[in-house]
Amino acid sequence: MSLNPFTTEILENHPKLTLEVIDSLQPKEIVALVRRVSPALSLRILLPLSHWKCTQVFELLPKATSAAILGKASTDECLQILRRFPKSIRSTLLDTLEANRKKILKAALTYPEDSVGAWMNPAPLSALPEARVDDVLVNLHAVKGLISEKVMHVYIVDKSNNLKGALSISELLQVNPESSLRRLMKKKIKILTPYQSLSLTSSFKEWQEFPSLPVIDPDIGLIGELTQAHLRRAQESIKPRREEVGGKQTSLLWGGLEAGDAFVSGIIELLPKTKEED
Repeated sequence: MSLNPFTTEILENHPKLTLEVIDSLQPKEIVALVRRVSPALSLRILLPLSHWKCTQVFELLPKATSAAILGKASTDECLQILRRFPKSIRSTLLDTLEANRKKILKAALTYPEDSVGAWMNPAPLSALPEARVDDVLVNLHAVKGLISEKVMHVYIVDKSNNLKGALSISELLQVNPESSLRRLMKKKIKILTPYQSLSLTSSFKEWQEFPSLPVIDPDIGLIGELTQAHLRRAQESIKPRREEVGGKQTSLLWGGLEAGDAFVSGIIELLPKTKEED
């Protein structure tokens, strides 16, 4: 049985209201709803849920339904979903994906939960220095279903995948399309490594200037991109732990290291405001 048009319209066009309603439901009720809508709409319903509730829902869903939802997700969304499964189910779902995507995700799933590697987009947009701006824009359009909608930069790498520079998407849209990336790229940019803790990373002053930073493996080169949106998602998903210290409760976040309130408010101020917030 399908949903009536009014209910479907709310789910598709009112994300804040949808989250409030879905969050009030039990996992079994969410499963019943997800099985009555399209995989693309299911993805939009499930991704904002708390880690615990989303895990419960996916454990109750048929594997075929889960695989269909993964097929509509970008690579970084796939990563966040797969981390919520037991390894046995994770392996089955990985087998439903295209070979290169499967390889990228399997590597990213090896990182600890409170690390940069666990929350990065493992499929960053990259190009060679000699590539032209119009080539990158064409490629961006061709792969838009496989990369994060929040991709912020194109990263310039050599043939060995070593990072040479970066150019923001907004800058890319404002320059001569026939220009080479070598002439336009910024060469000085803060880099992250996949095993860095999120709490340490969140304190970097570079977040005040850059909406995303590249993730580099010393042996492989460019392997990902961490955005402010990824940091916010991690902060919302990895719940603070409480520990009694001298009779007082101390909030411990991301592997026992405290995250500063100044960082949280600073990142929120940097993010684009919605029309409702203006």
